[in-house]
Amino acid sequence: MYYLNSLLRTPVTLCTLIVCIVVYILQNRNPLITQKYSYHYYSVKQGQYYRLLTGGFLHGSPWHILMNMYSLYNLGTWLELSMGSVRFSIILFGGVILGNLFCLMMNVRSSIGLSGGLYALMFFYFALLFSYTNVSIVSLLRNNIANIMINFLPGVAWQAHLGGAAFGMITAFLFRFI
Repeated sequence: MYYLNSLLRTPVTLCTLIVCIVVYILQNRNPLITQKYSYHYYSVKQGQYYRLLTGGFLHGSPWHILMNMYSLYNLGTWLELSMGSVRFSIILFGGVILGNLFCLMMNVRSSIGLSGGLYALMFFYFALLFSYTNVSIVSLLRNNIANIMINFLPGVAWQAHLGGAAFGMITAFLFRFI
């Protein structure tokens, strides 16, 4: 009951979870959805800028969506409750967009997944920890080794993770003054 109660108090996290799961089901029934809405270098270059965001709602495998939705739930419920839905949305979706812009700048052909936004949330959280606690970089790295190792798997757009992480750190800095 606790988990459901947390989700009901975090509407952006809940809606994003639902949208990603529904889109994943639809993707498996119609592969054209992935072709039409994923981040694709040449399509974005031709003006289909919506792909910078829509690619974040697509996922490539059961493992991919499971890991991303698990991370979204864990980061999202706490951060959205802490900072509010508007700021949370800015970080999550801004991270997806900037992550895909990093892919564009580094000539990555295609990418899907919410990871850019999740890295934005994660690095926003890290920046808060550094600002307000005595946490060490070693403990953060040790506790997040799985997220770090994912960047070295074949087919992973680490550029999107890097862009999301940059966005998370920038917004953590900016939100201290706004």
